[in-house]
Amino acid sequence: LTLLLIWIYAAFRFHWDFALGSIIALLHDTCIMITFICWTQLEFSATVLAAVLTIIGYSINATVVILDRVRYNLKYMPEAKNFKEILNKALSDTLVRSILTTATTLFAVVSLYVFTTGSIKDFALAMIVGLIIVPIVSLITPKMNKKQVDDIFECYEEKVTITKKRSLEVN
Repeated sequence: LTLLLIWIYAAFRFHWDFALGSIIALLHDTCIMITFICWTQLEFSATVLAAVLTIIGYSINATVVILDRVRYNLKYMPEAKNFKEILNKALSDTLVRSILTTATTLFAVVSLYVFTTGSIKDFALAMIVGLIIVPIVSLITPKMNKKQVDDIFECYEEKVTITKKRSLEVN
């Protein structure tokens, strides 16, 4: 139910293709976290569950930040020749932010891993893995195959043309 609501929100706010990509990224991040927990045989306690939920939050946030930048660039980059330029600009704009957010969080989590024991150490280990995975996936997910990107750009160009015609008719 939650994934469906996230997809509906992202489809309404951005575009259904981007929404689908964000849900796939979210599922990917969650599956990697659960697989890592099973593989390392960490005790699945409330603190480890908190780590998984935190990483899900990071994943959603990172994807929404990138998609919001794409939407902004669609509006304010009329000189862009194709959608790929807009997407690359959005990824470039958010890359430093993603790296800084991940690095500062990793400093704290690595400290927890080194200086604690028990369930907090398990929490920190799960967080370290998640914090490494999320930025990579969130930067790769918006990249789509050329046909999807071109279809979205054509749809956007049609909307801009219709809007310009309507504004000229009003004047």
